[in-house]
Amino acid sequence: MPFRDYSPFFLPEELDALTAAFEAAWQHLRLNRPTLSAEQERLLKRNLAQIILDSARNGTRDVEELKEIALRHVSGRSHWDRIARNWKQFRDEIKHKWGKLTDEDLIAINGRRKRFEGKIQERYGYAEDRVRKDVDDWLKTF
Repeated sequence: MPFRDYSPFFLPEELDALTAAFEAAWQHLRLNRPTLSAEQERLLKRNLAQIILDSARNGTRDVEELKEIALRHVSGRSHWDRIARNWKQFRDEIKHKWGKLTDEDLIAINGRRKRFEGKIQERYGYAEDRVRKDVDDWLKTF
């Protein structure tokens, strides 16, 4: 159980919810990513557990919600890694989607998601939550 070290901080039923969310999210990932190496599997499990734990510490205790949060973060992170590695190749597509971003902005961003989201906020005046959702939605198209 990935959360046993945190048992002093959660009620037994909360730990059960964390474990159930982890197991449900892991099953979903295994069905959709059947060819992971042992190292990828270990890292993915650790990231999944950390996301669930962070969400629980912020007050989320519903199993299904924890599962969805974890899957959204894990999927978004892997898609963004691909974007970051190939930043120059994606710049035209990014400029098409977010036309107010300048070439100088894209050079300064250089594949860093926080900077990317910050520049979108700056250029469009959108709230942080909206920008994160827009970027997450865009990432789902890959």
